[in-house]
Amino acid sequence: MSDFATFRSLLRRFTDAVERLDGPAFGRLFSERGTYDDAIYGPFTGPAACASLIEDHFAKDGTDYLWDMIDPVFEGASGYAHWLFSFRSRRPGLGSRRALMSGCCRIEIDRDGLITTYRDWSNGASALVGIGTPITAIEPLLCRLDAGLRSLPVAKRHLER
Repeated sequence: MSDFATFRSLLRRFTDAVERLDGPAFGRLFSERGTYDDAIYGPFTGPAACASLIEDHFAKDGTDYLWDMIDPVFEGASGYAHWLFSFRSRRPGLGSRRALMSGCCRIEIDRDGLITTYRDWSNGASALVGIGTPITAIEPLLCRLDAGLRSLPVAKRHLER
């Protein structure tokens, strides 16, 4: 993949597959060793695992997904986009309020145009609060996210100060 138009097309197929909860279509966007690192559910590697993220997690936990990629940029094999993502929860006791979150993603692409790495950063806690998730249920997720951030090699310089 070498051009911006092709990257935008990939983003459209990516978000369309999520909005339709089409696991197989989503999985086909990833290389054999391609990884989607989800802030809530963790990493999924390979087309089958990425398809299962949609089928076994997104479809179970939510409905009526919308995902917009905003202001994408692409150069070489790396692309970034700001995004807005929303859904309605299927989780018992949380009602039908719409969860809304924003974030930014980095997508690495191989020469065949398949995703090798998808990673995003988001304010997912606001979405969980927005749908009524008890704070006690959110705390373990926030602790895991904090631990992941602190484990990054680049964080060492910040933490030693």
